[in-house]
Amino acid sequence: MGALEKLLYVLDLLASFILTRFPYVCILTSLLQAGQRQIRQPDSWLEAMVHPTYVHAMIYFICGGGMTVDSTRRVAGFGAAAHTGFFAVKTLVKPRFSEWLMIKIFARNVAIAGGYLLVAGGLVDSKKSPNLRPSLLQLGRQTQAFYAIFNGYLLWASPADRAVHISHLPLGRLVTTCLIILFILCGIMLYGGLQVPYFARLVAWMLVIVTVFVEFDTKYWKIRGMPFWEQVLVGSQNICAIANLIILGRIREW
Repeated sequence: MGALEKLLYVLDLLASFILTRFPYVCILTSLLQAGQRQIRQPDSWLEAMVHPTYVHAMIYFICGGGMTVDSTRRVAGFGAAAHTGFFAVKTLVKPRFSEWLMIKIFARNVAIAGGYLLVAGGLVDSKKSPNLRPSLLQLGRQTQAFYAIFNGYLLWASPADRAVHISHLPLGRLVTTCLIILFILCGIMLYGGLQVPYFARLVAWMLVIVTVFVEFDTKYWKIRGMPFWEQVLVGSQNICAIANLIILGRIREW
């Protein structure tokens, strides 16, 4: 095994770890965010059990624990996808931020839900199984394609978002223009199932660039009125989306 193959193997293992343990990140950020909002202490354990923050934390914990065990990984992955899908819909039903930021959060939740569908489809099983679920895997791939296309469209359609990328990225205007074109083209190729490993990794590297240069700057989120721990969650969702794209490379022919 050459150096490049070893690197890809390690990245693949790391991506699986990030995706299946991501619910724990959601638990941490949701509880810390709740503390930041100074939630009133419940008067009884029953009241705590039915509080939405703790209910969602328990669901995250069950799904995260289930995805660490082979026998329950697929079921837990499907449950996590449904749970994250609920948050995606909730983002649109109860908007708390500007229109573009609301849509960005929605798209990230959809991408994360798609990653969990890859788990439910059997792509993250520790032992290679012939009993994959093609319909779930295809839907998971298409959600990653949607996220790639959305990133390109957002950079093109939102002057504010485009200006932030231009100011943060090296050779800002040129690199931002390249990102717009490549995100959309790669998304189309992913949706069609063409050369998925290659284009998935290309999108992953582009997301790494955007995450490091733009989204790790907390001012980017703060000026949009987003609380700190929600900034951490939304930023980490991009890391999970990168893991999803790396995992897509496990299947060469779709």
